Amino acid sequence: MKFRFILALLAAVPSLFAADEVQEQDGLTLDLEAIDSFLSANCYECHDDLVKEGGLDLFDLSGDLSDPDVLTHWQHVYDRVKSGEMPPKEKERPDSIEKLTFLASVYPQLRAADVYQDEANGRSLARRLTHKEFENSVKEIFKINIPLQGYLIPNATATVFQNDSYEQQVSHYDVEAYLAAVDAALANAEQLAFQDPSAQLSKRLVAKDIIHRNTGRREPQALGDGSAVVWSANGPFIGRIPKTSFSKTSVYRYRIQVDGINFPKDGRPIWVSVTAGRQQADAPIQRMVSFFPLYENEGRKWIEFETFLEAGERLAIRPEDRTLQRVSLAAVVNNWAKDKGVPGVRIHRIDIDEQLDQGISQAAREALYGRYLIPAPKGHKQRFVWKKGDRRAVVHDLVSRFATTAFRRPVDNEVLAPYLGIVFSRLDQDYSLMDALRYAYRAILVSPRFMFLQEEPGALDPYAIASRMSYFLWSSPPDDKLLLAAADGSLTDPEIRFEHLSRMMKDPRFQDFVTVFTDEWLDLDEIDFTSPDVNDYPKFDEILKHSMLEETRSYFRYQLKKNLSASTIARSDFTMMNERLAHHYQLTKLGKRSTQKVKLPADSVRGGFLTQASVLKVTADGSHTSPILRGIWILERILGKHVSSPPDEVPAVEPDIRGAKTIREQLAMHRDVKGCASCHYKIDPPGFALENFDPVGAWRTHYWATHRVAKQINKKAKPLIVEAHYQTEDGIPFAGIRDYKDIVAADEEGLARNYAKKLTAYATGAPVRFKDREAIEKILELSSTDGTYRMRSILENLVRSDLFASK
Repeated sequence: MKFRFILALLAAVPSLFAADEVQEQDGLTLDLEAIDSFLSANCYECHDDLVKEGGLDLFDLSGDLSDPDVLTHWQHVYDRVKSGEMPPKEKERPDSIEKLTFLASVYPQLRAADVYQDEANGRSLARRLTHKEFENSVKEIFKINIPLQGYLIPNATATVFQNDSYEQQVSHYDVEAYLAAVDAALANAEQLAFQDPSAQLSKRLVAKDIIHRNTGRREPQALGDGSAVVWSANGPFIGRIPKTSFSKTSVYRYRIQVDGINFPKDGRPIWVSVTAGRQQADAPIQRMVSFFPLYENEGRKWIEFETFLEAGERLAIRPEDRTLQRVSLAAVVNNWAKDKGVPGVRIHRIDIDEQLDQGISQAAREALYGRYLIPAPKGHKQRFVWKKGDRRAVVHDLVSRFATTAFRRPVDNEVLAPYLGIVFSRLDQDYSLMDALRYAYRAILVSPRFMFLQEEPGALDPYAIASRMSYFLWSSPPDDKLLLAAADGSLTDPEIRFEHLSRMMKDPRFQDFVTVFTDEWLDLDEIDFTSPDVNDYPKFDEILKHSMLEETRSYFRYQLKKNLSASTIARSDFTMMNERLAHHYQLTKLGKRSTQKVKLPADSVRGGFLTQASVLKVTADGSHTSPILRGIWILERILGKHVSSPPDEVPAVEPDIRGAKTIREQLAMHRDVKGCASCHYKIDPPGFALENFDPVGAWRTHYWATHRVAKQINKKAKPLIVEAHYQTEDGIPFAGIRDYKDIVAADEEGLARNYAKKLTAYATGAPVRFKDREAIEKILELSSTDGTYRMRSILENLVRSDLFASK
């Protein structure tokens, strides 16, 4: 409520809000004389031309707010003063009247300058499709289902979201990669268009077809009961099945009949992974395509999934849970595993069918050639021939239809002209019509009208709104219903947008929003950046990693479904998890369902994003945790507080592997370094609160991993005790993570504001700007019920807002 109080106070000074006065003459100029006394009393001591603390020299900072860098610096000054960070606590601070007078003096001028820039350029720059959006769009255009992101150059790490227009770049290397992806898509579409569905590839494999033939191999073994078994064993490529491969690159659907053997005596299931790849040493990369639990007394069951396989790739099926007994490959080869009671997965049958039928083939054919290709007469050497008719009219219709789909809006002859020219010039050179069209399609799919969202400064046109909604909620181009609403202009109506939002949230494609938004907001896309040290964390495995991700994504989706309070970002009495994650959290067995809502014990440390294992892993390296990294993560991702980079001369805090100093002692010394204390007052509290969690998110009371290394240096070294008690920046004490989560959850409005800003940045492709703050407050006001800020309501009111419907 404090923010809205300040806005109300500022609004009571109408002369300062007069845009005509602020923008007179060259007039985006901050009145430095009016604020000089405040700066002299509170700021110049640390930010003059000699000290320049934090790199800020207020003597040299002009008042020319038409300069974006100058405007950003003054907005930063405003925010630091408003939040009470500056002047720092150890300095004499201005009284409330002096502070509010300063804020009231600069706010309207900073806002007016931001509005001026917005009217000229819009909030965002030209926004390029992300790699996922590009892939989904091309797949939708051609009606194909093959992965394309592997052709593209990985994006540079964004501050938060990959669709941030201020951080996107396109080089000629990117264009070449896009062309390679388009060529692969075209080739696949053409293959599907002309392939006879009766030539669909299929296999039916029973146990004798998949068992190994030579001693020492990693394939399943014959069990003697007509099944093939893969034991829980160490080593690469265990459970690979050569006969699951094909010589043709395509999408295949698998049905696998399995059950378990030698189940754990504590009633837990055997977790099984299915990976795809070449499954050999010269191509070690494997990708998870499915994982599932097998329970005792469950009997045989069918597992179904579909996946894309390159020619020569094959599946591997194996027990993956590293909390279960595992043996060496030698034990498997010598048939010791069964007698030792090692868990295993029995495979009875595998049915494989290429995903190709008449409907798929026809959809791809019409995407390329409309209905101008018809079945050839009997006895003709081709399966399809062109309808007779005016070839120029056919070309115009096909290119127009294709461009309209690709550009997500109607196109006129001026836009079509260069693409038609490509086709006609090649036809004049005796290219076939199919080859000539291919060149035009390639050009369309690397053109700015396809690669970038078409948005002009000011209110978006209905087609731009349709694209914004679809890429926001589905990471895909607009469907027919959105395009029809764009055509009749109704998408400019906030309530019509709300109706489409409700519809789109029920669509399976909405899971792309859940996955991409949580992955980028919470850094889950960095989960493979480090791998836990196998000596310290031997029970970490791929099943656990994917279970971690499922918890966070399912939790966020449940927050939206039930329209939960924003306080659940920090704290809740439940979470979403499966049996594998429950074991990791040392909670009770769940039963035979996979990921599900689980009520937490009253004294549980779990609940909320802060203590989810996925978050705890991405905020640590493979061996150690850092209160600094975790503290910054909570401040920026959850609390919405920016943390400046440390000065170049400040050394990093490294773990003391000798065990001589606790991290708390090291940070106490670090805070004594000039320029460090002001940031560490903010960073250290959330960082210390999470210290009871190790790099894979398990609970700990001692630094056991550091102790293991310390003992190699000093055999008498004792494990250091984790200390998670501290006090917040405002001096509120907490004994550990439970208390800290209560403190964070109490500021529900702050959590909701940060969430709304993150949603806005993701939806619009640009961070929330200074002038947008009033719009964010309006969204929060509309989303609040009796002081409770609802997660789905914030999403709904964002989509209804002018902020969403403007560039």
